[in-house]
Formats: sequence, C-alpha cells, structure tokens
Amino acid sequence: MARRKSFIYLIIALVIVFLLALEFFLPALMANILKDYLRKEADAIAYINVKLDSFPAIKMLRGKIDQADIEIKGLSINNLYLDKLDLQYRDVFMKEGGFTGRNTGLEAIITEEALNNYIQAKFPELEAFQLQIRPEQVALEGRISIFEMLLEVQLSGNFAVSDQREVYFIPDNFRVENINIPVNLLKAYIEGLDFSFNLEDLNIPLALDEIKLYSGYAILHGGE
Repeated sequence: MARRKSFIYLIIALVIVFLLALEFFLPALMANILKDYLRKEADAIAYINVKLDSFPAIKMLRGKIDQADIEIKGLSINNLYLDKLDLQYRDVFMKEGGFTGRNTGLEAIITEEALNNYIQAKFPELEAFQLQIRPEQVALEGRISIFEMLLEVQLSGNFAVSDQREVYFIPDNFRVENINIPVNLLKAYIEGLDFSFNLEDLNIPLALDEIKLYSGYAILHGGE
C-alpha cells in the first residue's frame, strides 16, 4: 500500500515538473517560431524581441497565446525602412503561414530619410523628389514629367490612414512654374501617382489608426 502511494506521489510530482517545464520552455519556443516567421516575411530585421504569455502555457501547444509583445528595430520591407516597430496582441492563434489576433497596440517610427529612399525606389516618375516632414505638414518638392514636359513642383499636405494598414499622402497646396495646364488636372495627376506605403508584406494583423508628424520623422500609432 505504501509502495502504491509512493508511486502515485511520484507520478504527481513528475506531472507537476512537466507542467512547470512547459511554463518555462513553451513561451520561449513559440517566441522563436514567431521570430523566425517575421524574419522570413521581412527583407531584413536588425533586432527583434518577442514575449509571449499564456496560462496555462500548455495552450500554446494548440497555437493559442493570450498576449504577445513584439519589439522590432531596423525593419526593412519592400524598400521601406522603419527605425522601430512595437506591436501588442491579444487572443493570438498561431497557424501555418502566420498568425491571427487582435492588434491592441502599434507604434512605428519612420524617418524623412527612409521615406525619401522609398520614393526613389518605388516612384521613378517622381524625379529628384525630396520629402520634408514638419510638425504641421509634409512637403514634397521635385520634378514631374507630364505631357512630355518636365515641371518643377512644390507640394504640401499631410498623411492619412486608410483601412488601418495604408498611409497615403494627400496634397492640399502646391506651386508649379507658369504653365497652361489646368490646376485641377495637375492635382489629379499628382494624386493619381498614389504615393503611399504600408506594412502588408509582413502578413500580420495590423490596426493602424493615425500618424503624427515631428521634425524629420513621423510616428505611426494604432491598436484596437
């Protein structure tokens, strides 16, 4: 009888040790899987840190995660460079080829220099364009080719968020050298260039709400 009780106690102790081991190792294991996924989706990541939390941790074996905190620095994706990207998620479900979840927090920093490099790479028709980020507005200056004419153009406007994923430029004022092209036609042409950027290539849930301007950089904010 005593031997049987000792065996039962041993089994209970082993189960407890096993569950404690899962609490310690599973979050780190799943975090590494998520890191590998994000590195695969991005062109480059200088630094990434992922913290996962679930109780009990054994839920992670089924891909369920209560909370995820992701910190990324030096993210390059599709010619776009972010100095920093911080993300928070709840009710995460990891699956093959990505994950789902509620993006409860988002903060990203993008510099004026990074956006200028993006413009040169993605919009060759915006020849020698330079962008300046100021606290009150965004300014664009350069040359565009329209109706076989090369025009010097100065625009000012702001960024707006679309569908919680895309940031695009809305011109509200511009100057151009003396020409005989209707102003509305020129404005329609510029808006038709669709100068925008997004993080869709990361293939992760995002809830981008607003973008705030500072001197030389902008901060993207979001979260459900």
